Amino acid sequence: MPKILQIIIPTFNRAKITDDILSVLGQQKFLDFEIMVVDSGSTDDTHDIVRKHGVDLMILNPDAWWTAAVMKGVERVLLKDPKAILILNDDVFFDEYFIESMMDSLNEFKDSIIVPSQLDQRGNIFNGFKLNGYFREWKPVDLDLKENHTEIDIGNGCAVLIPSKILKNISLFNELLCPHYGGDVYMFLR
Repeated sequence: MPKILQIIIPTFNRAKITDDILSVLGQQKFLDFEIMVVDSGSTDDTHDIVRKHGVDLMILNPDAWWTAAVMKGVERVLLKDPKAILILNDDVFFDEYFIESMMDSLNEFKDSIIVPSQLDQRGNIFNGFKLNGYFREWKPVDLDLKENHTEIDIGNGCAVLIPSKILKNISLFNELLCPHYGGDVYMFLR
C-alpha cells in the first residue's frame, strides 16, 4: 500500500549532506512516508549513499537544477497518489517530530501549503513574507510565540509540504523561468 507522504530531496554532489538528511529522516516518529532522492548527475558517492539507505533514486542530467529535479520527482511520486508531497532540501536539520508536526499542520489546515519556521545560520528565525501592493513590498513575517501557525504569501523551498491535489491542479514549478534560484518563490506565487 502506498504511503500517504512522499518526500523529494533534490541533490548534486553532496554525499555527506545527503547521508545526514537520510539519517535524520530514518529517526522520525511519523513513518508513513517514502523518500525519493533526485540527483542531478553527481560524480561523488551520492548514489552509493542513497542506495545504502534503501530509498528511491532518480538520476537526471547535470544540467537539471533545483526546479527541474523537484518537478521530475513530483511527476513520478504523484503516480503513487499520496496525500501530500514534502519537498526537502538536503541541507536542513530537524528533530524526530518534524514530519509528524508537518502532517499535523496539514490535517489542521487542509488544502494549505505548509512551511515550517526556519532558523538561519545567523540565528534569525525566518517565517516567510507577506506581499503588499503588487510586490512593491515584501514584509518579513515575525514569529508570534502565542500562535502555532502564521499565514504567509511566500516561504522558501527548504522544506515545503504540498497537498497532492494542489500539485495536480496547479503547475507550481517552471524550470525554464526559474531553473534554480527563485524556483521556490515562483511556486508560492502560482
